[in-house]
Order: sequence, then structure tokens, then C-alpha cells
Amino acid sequence: MASHVLLAHHMGVGPRGIAPTHKLAQGEKKLSWGSSREAHSSSSDIYVSEFAMAIANALARGKSFLRTFCARRSVCSIGTVTCDALVVGAGPAGLAFAIRMRQIDPTKKVMVLEKAIECGAHELSGCVLDTRALQHLMPTWKEDQGFPAFVEVAENEVFHATPKTLRRMPTPPAMRSSDAVVVSLSQVVRWMAKKAIDLGVEVIPSCAAQKPWLANGKVVGVVSSSGRRVRTGITALAEGCRGNVSETVIDTFHLRTGQDPPKYGLGLKEVWEVEAGKHIPGRVWNIIGWPLEGKANGIGFVYHEKEKGRVSVGLTVALDYDNPHISPFREFQMFKMHPKLKSLLEGGTCLQYGARALNEGGLQSVPQLHFPGGVLLGCAGGLLDVAKMRGVHTAMMSGILAAEETKKAQWSTDEVQDNAGYTRRLHESWVWKELHQGRNVRPGFAHGWLFGLANAAVESFFLKGRAPWTLHHAKDDRETTGPAAEYEKIKYPEPDGKVTFDVQTSLLRSGIVYTHCQPSHLFLHDENVPSEINYKIYAGLEEQYCPANVFEYVTEDTGDKKLQINAQDCIHCKACDIKDPTHNIRWTPPKNGSGPHYEQM
Repeated sequence: MASHVLLAHHMGVGPRGIAPTHKLAQGEKKLSWGSSREAHSSSSDIYVSEFAMAIANALARGKSFLRTFCARRSVCSIGTVTCDALVVGAGPAGLAFAIRMRQIDPTKKVMVLEKAIECGAHELSGCVLDTRALQHLMPTWKEDQGFPAFVEVAENEVFHATPKTLRRMPTPPAMRSSDAVVVSLSQVVRWMAKKAIDLGVEVIPSCAAQKPWLANGKVVGVVSSSGRRVRTGITALAEGCRGNVSETVIDTFHLRTGQDPPKYGLGLKEVWEVEAGKHIPGRVWNIIGWPLEGKANGIGFVYHEKEKGRVSVGLTVALDYDNPHISPFREFQMFKMHPKLKSLLEGGTCLQYGARALNEGGLQSVPQLHFPGGVLLGCAGGLLDVAKMRGVHTAMMSGILAAEETKKAQWSTDEVQDNAGYTRRLHESWVWKELHQGRNVRPGFAHGWLFGLANAAVESFFLKGRAPWTLHHAKDDRETTGPAAEYEKIKYPEPDGKVTFDVQTSLLRSGIVYTHCQPSHLFLHDENVPSEINYKIYAGLEEQYCPANVFEYVTEDTGDKKLQINAQDCIHCKACDIKDPTHNIRWTPPKNGSGPHYEQM
């Protein structure tokens, strides 16, 4: 483990703490962990934790401690900071926006707020990267010695899995690309962050945006998790799927009016080092069927990276499944027990584990992408190409196009534009063409596995987006969950500790970081809902859908069940904010860079 992560661990890191306590906070129940002694620690303890986290940030970014600490304190401690453009989220979309802004006009003051301990630490993707947007942004990326190790896709196959076999299927045209490479997204984002800093962008990690700053019906900036404000001419929201500020803005300005409900999947991934002779750089396998067939929609993948022995294995589970007994984490472990995958992974070493929600609604679920004072970029706006199951290239391009609209507007902190030009520009781009072409693939699976597969084949190989109809999503994912009594409980096999693992073992590979005495970032609107509704009707489905065991039902002395929340184990997947049947759980970004620390995802 890297030295900066070890330093953060000294301030309080690791799975499982003491049972959470519950405190009333503006009508909600805020859940935190720790003893009463910890809960009443002095403010100096918090400052020391921030001080240690700032040192960790400096080590992670390769910059001086003074620059990192002072930059972060400027946002987290001073009343109001101003800038020409503010980016919330240092992912591929946000950093592409910031880089392009400075390329176009080096005089613009551009600031990026990132909730992770360092840029890239919360990034997770397959990742087969379509390089068109990257080529547009940085034409010399291939020659850059600092760019992460990558390999061009040499073998791109699709298979249907049964419990014992893999049957090769035709690869849809949308999944073929001569410009695709296999690479680590977390490493690409670190590289992009360095490029942004070199151009003069102020990138500030460990500083989460808590809510939008609204004035006169417009977004004029954000309020950070410490309560400090950042005022700007344009706010580019690039938090990724189900971002906290993004969702608030979408609701405030009714940006989903006339659109289908959003749809989501939960992507789970492990990075392995396999035995010599099993590694074939550039091999890309996408696998449908077992173990999800008949239970939920989803797709698995096996990507062979450039580095010796490095293989990424993952499974995406659509969150519109109806059986509350389904556990995406355990389905992923079963997926690895397929004979083909087991033979690949046996004798190897699992290096890292993570999980993240992703957009699956497609074009029908994309909200209006501009609002008074800002824009939605990348997955914050649902721009993932569902037919390809790729979204990094569309995210980057959205950031580029939004920045290029600066040539047509004079942004200032006093005069906020409506930014409709960005939406028009995106509609004219290849991004919108891709989303339109694959719009009918995902909705077809709502009518059953066989219909969905047949529809996807017709759409992908014959119609290619030319159908005179558009299929729609009828329900929100939380509304599809049925009562537990109507479904048979699923008996999952026990992990073997070699190829399959339990959650706690997997979490040790997520590099979770949190600070001492940190308040919880998870809230309940009503503390009675878990025991009275979710446990009694849905068999405590929180224990199943969460891939980090953050939610546990414990038996009290009275014999009643009570929801215990281990917020320190959260890997920011957002599944709880999506799948909870009554929308009783609210996820907010934690302070001080807490969460997973992905190095190779």
C-alpha cells in the first residue's frame, strides 16, 4: 500500500467500527460511528486529521505539502472564494472541461473540487477506452511518457455463458472500435489531473461540494462540505453517476421533465495478476447469460491489460431486478466460478476490488443538460453509451464541448449564462448520434431476457438506430423491487478464499480511507422505515444490494431488528441511494477525502 494511504490509515482507517449512534439533524437521522469519547473529541482532533490528510494529498499528487495544504484550506476555511469556472468532480469529464478551458483561454481561473484523497482514487471503470475524445483534447497522448500503460484491443469477443460453457456470439458493430485501448481509468485520471495542474488549473482534492449555491434562481457556485462557499461564473457538474450536487440541481430546476426515469446498474470489478501464459494483452471478452440469466439483466467482462499478468474481471448488474434476495456481490463471486474464468484466475492474486453505480437509461433518461449558471457533464448527465457499455469517451467529449462554448459567452461571477449552447452543441456531435443509435437496446430487456436479446440483435445488426420507434423505461429502479415473500431465497456458495471472497476480505483491497471522528455521510429520512418496512417486507434488502456490507440488521435486547450502518466501509457505489424501495437513505459526500483509494481501477 502506498505511503500516503498508510499515513491516512494512522488517522483511522479500516472496515467495521463501533455501532453507529443516531442524532436528529433537521428532521433526518444522521448516522455516525464511534464511542461517546470519540464523538466528543476536541476540534483540534479534527484539525489534526485534516492536517494529516493534507500531507497525504501532497504525497499522492507529487506536489509540495505547502501548496496542497494552502490550496485546500483556501476553499475549506475562507468565507468565499471566486473563480471564472468551477468544476465539481475531477473525473474524465470534469478534467477535460478544465483542460480545454485553459487551452482556449489561459487567463481564466479554473478550479476543480474533488472529494477523493487524490484525483483518480474514486475512479472505477472496465476500462476499454474509445480514444476519439482524448485525441481531440490531447493529440500527442500516445507519445507522452507519463501516460499510463495501455494496449490496443486485439481480440474483441462476446460470449453467452451457461454454468459450464461459453458460446461465442457475433460481436455487435457498436462494440467494435479501431480506436479502443485497454487501460486503467484511475491512472488516466491521475495523468489528466497532472496535465490540468501544469496548465494552471487549481485542482483541490479532499474537498467535496455539499450543495449548490443558489441566488436569484441561478446556480452561482457551491457550498463545500465544511460550509465554505465558492462563487463562479459557470458551475460544471462532473460528479459521475448519481452525484449529490447534480441530483439536487436536477430536482431544483426540474431537468428530468418529459424524460424517462433514470436507470442504473451496479458495476463490480477486481484487478488480478494471473499466472504467466494465461495473460493475453488486448484480449476483451464480454459475457452475458449465467449467473444472472433469469434473475437480473447484466453483463460480465474480462479485459487483459498491458502490464504483465494484469487482468480486470467484472460484472454489471442492472438495478431494476425484482427479487430482493439478489446480491450483486455474490453474483459476481459466482460469475468467477465459471470454469473458463476459474481456470484463468486460479493461481493468481487479486490486487484490488471496487464497485460503482453506472447510468443505464440511455438517451431516454438524459435530463436537460444545461441550467441557469451551469452544465451537467458526463455521467452526471447520464451520457453513458449503453449499447457499448462505455462512457469515458462520451464524458470527455461533453467536457470538451462545454468548454469550447466559452468562445461564445463572456462568463463572470456577476452575470450567469443559461448555457443552452452546450446542449445544442452536444446534440450535433457524435456523442448524441451514438446515444440515439443504441437507445432501444436497454429498454428491451424489461420485457424478458429472450425478448431483450432478440431486440438487441435486431437493433445492433440491422436497424442501427433507424427504427421509427423508441422504447421507454416505465419505472424507477426502486419501484421494481417486489416483496420478499413472493420470491425464493437464493442460496449462494461459500467463498473459497482463492478465487471467490467474502465482502470483508474484498474491502481490504479497496484501500478505504477515513479520518478520525468523522461524522457519517449517510442519512435516514425516517429511522423506523428499515425495521418496519425494509426488513419485514423486503427481507432487509440493504444487506444484499450493498457491495460493502455497510448495512447490517442487528438484534436488539428486545429481540427487534435494527439497522446498523457501518459508514466507514462505504466505497461510494451509490446503490443505497438508488435501490432503497422507499428512498429513505440519502447519500452525501463525506469529508476529508474519505472512501476507497483505487490505484489500478
